[in-house]
Amino acid sequence: MTLQDINVRTTFVTDCANIWTNWLNGSGAGRKARRESEFLAAINRMTTFMVAPQVAFVNTSGWGAFSWPTWRLELNQKYTNTPNIMYKNFVELCSTVYHETRHAEQFYRIAQGLSIGDLKYPDVSGGQIAQMAQVTGSVRSRINMFNSITSGDPLQTDPGKRPGIIATWVNIPVNVAQHADTARNAFRTWTALPKPAWFKRPTVLAEVNEWMRATYKKSFSELDTWA
Repeated sequence: MTLQDINVRTTFVTDCANIWTNWLNGSGAGRKARRESEFLAAINRMTTFMVAPQVAFVNTSGWGAFSWPTWRLELNQKYTNTPNIMYKNFVELCSTVYHETRHAEQFYRIAQGLSIGDLKYPDVSGGQIAQMAQVTGSVRSRINMFNSITSGDPLQTDPGKRPGIIATWVNIPVNVAQHADTARNAFRTWTALPKPAWFKRPTVLAEVNEWMRATYKKSFSELDTWA
C-alpha cells in the first residue's frame, strides 16, 4: 500500500466528496467536530501501512503542514469551521491533507530504506555512529565495537539499535523508526512499483535517496525535491 496507488487516491477522493456532501449537516460545534473526524478517518484509511500522523486542527497560517520530528499534521481549523466554504477552498483543503500526509510517507520510506540497507546515510562520522549506538563496556570491548560498527554498515551490525539510530539520523520519533524497521522488506516491494509521473529522478530508489538528502535542508521549500 502507498499513497501513490490509484486505489488509495480514489478512496481519498471519495472520502472528500462525502465530506463535501455532508458539510452542512448538523449544527454548531458538533458540525465542525464531525468534519474534522471525517478528515481524520480519511487520513487513517490511507496510512494503514505505516504510523499514521497525529492530526490537529489549529489556528495557523496557511492551509496546514506536517512536522516529522513530532509526526504531527496540523491543519487550519478556520476552514473546517466555515459553514459556507467556497468549493475551490474545500478542494485546496483536501489537496493539503493529501500532500502533507504524503510527506509522512516520504519520511517513512526513508526510514525503511535505511533499515534494509538500500539507502546509505551520508556524512556521518565513525565517532557519531559509535555515540548513537551507545557503545559501552571495557576499553577493549569499546575499541572492538567501534572498529566493528565503523568498518561496515552500522545499521546492519546491531539490528537492535537500528531504529534508534535511524530516528536520530532522520529526526523522526522512535516508534515510527521501529515500525519502519519491522516492515523494512516492504521497501523493496514499494521501489519495484511503476514510477509515478511526478517523480523527478529516473528510478524510485533514486527519488527516495534524493528525499533523504533533502532532509538536510531546514524546510521543504528550500529545495524543490519533495513531490
